[in-house]
Amino acid sequence: MNKAILATAILSAMTPSSASAATIYEKDGTVLDLGGRAEGRFNISDANKTGNKGAFNDISRARITLSGESAVTDQFSGFGKYEAELSGEEDLTNRYYFAGVKGEFGSVSYGKQDSSQVILSNFTDTLATFGAKAADIVDGNKDKRENTLVYKTTFDQLTVSGDYIFADKDNTDNTNSYGISGIYSWERFRIGAGYVNQKQGDETENQFNFVGEVQFDNLSFAGLYTMGKSVVSSQLYDIIGYELMARYELEKVAFVGAYNAQKNDSSKTDTVDEFALEAVYTFNEHLRTYAGYRINQIKDADNDFQMGLRYEFKKSKRQHLL
Repeated sequence: MNKAILATAILSAMTPSSASAATIYEKDGTVLDLGGRAEGRFNISDANKTGNKGAFNDISRARITLSGESAVTDQFSGFGKYEAELSGEEDLTNRYYFAGVKGEFGSVSYGKQDSSQVILSNFTDTLATFGAKAADIVDGNKDKRENTLVYKTTFDQLTVSGDYIFADKDNTDNTNSYGISGIYSWERFRIGAGYVNQKQGDETENQFNFVGEVQFDNLSFAGLYTMGKSVVSSQLYDIIGYELMARYELEKVAFVGAYNAQKNDSSKTDTVDEFALEAVYTFNEHLRTYAGYRINQIKDADNDFQMGLRYEFKKSKRQHLL
């Protein structure tokens, strides 16, 4: 898609009237939704200082999302999603593009999408500013993976997802990967676990994830523990990590705290060790503002402050597309 055309589409979607116009087409069992966000934000940190550049760094962005679903029969339909992010004058990123089918068997989709482990890492990846770094061990564990085939289904209180990520012959950084994850929910609690396996040269990388969450009326806690083997500088290392998150909500205000830690257990070195504190004020379902501060405990690493205002276009109710 031409960048100028995409930019025009984003700007058109930013008008106040479009905030309630989520569904732009609906006829004969086919629905097309338009969504996204416009987000003005900045980061202040000594880490931004290079040459004549100061500590202030603008990181504003906009996203546009097109998602659709079309019924083939009463129990079978197809769906698709495209999402792009625009930052600066030239930086355009195709975040998601995938298509699939769904029915009583669940859903199957292929394209650039999240791995099956993201439903687990989302337990603690809740901040608008910082956090969610300890879960990054192997590539097959991450979000927005290309060449990805995903299956997902639900059995009462159990959600199961599996994926296979195909190595791209034109991308030497890619590798074949497969993974499976599951979440069990009951009352105030959710627990989950997942596994990823992939080859990196002659070595086998893997990762295990374990998550849990408990929710009260205004307070929630979540945690993630992960361990795996990853190739770093041509050597296979044991990596462990954990993330802890607490969230307290008071009507329109939410306070969030998180701790992220990751250690190379073979070399006994810390790769992530940080606290993050954040406050979010929600004006309505479309508009929110937030501010966060990160305390980095790695030697010679800098702390940073981030603040932003986000206008979010109305989301589709078809949750499997998001």
